[in-house]
Amino acid sequence: SRPLEPGPAPRELAPAEADMAAAAAASAGALMAASGPAGSGTMMFISPENQIVRRTVERFAEEPEKRGLLDMTVHDFDGVKYKLVIDAAKPDALSVNVSIPFFAHIAKDKVDAMLHATYPGMVATSASAEYNVALRVEAPTAAAIPDAAELARRVSRLAVEVAGCMFRPSLEALAAGGAATDGGPASFVPYRPSEHIWVVPRSDRLTVVWSLEFPNAFDAALGRVIASELAEAGRKVPAAPSAIFYDIDAPPAETRDTAVTLGPNAVGFVSITLLKSHVETPAKLSQAVDKLVLLRAFLLYHIKAAKAALHTRMRARVDSWLQVLRRASPGSGSEKASSAIRKAAHAAIAAGKR
Repeated sequence: SRPLEPGPAPRELAPAEADMAAAAAASAGALMAASGPAGSGTMMFISPENQIVRRTVERFAEEPEKRGLLDMTVHDFDGVKYKLVIDAAKPDALSVNVSIPFFAHIAKDKVDAMLHATYPGMVATSASAEYNVALRVEAPTAAAIPDAAELARRVSRLAVEVAGCMFRPSLEALAAGGAATDGGPASFVPYRPSEHIWVVPRSDRLTVVWSLEFPNAFDAALGRVIASELAEAGRKVPAAPSAIFYDIDAPPAETRDTAVTLGPNAVGFVSITLLKSHVETPAKLSQAVDKLVLLRAFLLYHIKAAKAALHTRMRARVDSWLQVLRRASPGSGSEKASSAIRKAAHAAIAAGKR
């Protein structure tokens, strides 16, 4: 194999763009400074549930009298795509198909085991064309999950549950007190067109590394700052997983022997290391899987939030300038003031002449 090859150098930001990036980075830093356990600050986490899929399944389960023909496509993060179908031939069955671009790089036996454990009686034998996994929701198959809200919650997590099979086996082995390598060897997943994940199990920890790239130079500048702040904030939270940001020119050791080419707007690498204490209970383990799967979406959210904060500040500044201009422009009631100023000035000039 050969080492990582950086792509073309990213375009440098113009001075005005650099100022905008710095202002947005300050907003991002304020957001990231609140990092900590969920609910302890203003940090926002991405929900592992697709809300459109959830509402559709809830309505299907709770309102059978309103069921009708359905053929709907729903897009999600990282190129994930859902297809929900109610066929005229069987109007009492809802088919939920999911397409995951990197599905071929996830161990099929792990996915099958997870599907039958999480969705008993609902796993379809085949998915629609161009889709990887399918569930069939109907009264007989959903009997194992009679509660409509719980059924909708599980089905809306389908993509995250499947993608989580990249991490779950190693985390379960780590939680059990055995070697994390029991969950499988180190693996490499190209989860986006020019971004990659390395999953590196060790005897006492699991390290996951992401390469990060964004669609343009401005987002890349913000992404780099936010990824750096993520690592910095992690050091301030007691017992948090270790988070490290690596510059594009100094990749972590786990990636150096992988033959991949990085794109022009690659910003670097984020490495997260989890210990047994982070996954020692089923709730902690599930939360860890969700956060690992959605880390890229989490960073993207904060880029958008930082840009929104920047735009809000810019609009507020422009509004303040407009108010100054309005007060300075001639208008009703200003003539008397101007006349008084002119008279005072003339009086001062006349006094000086004397």
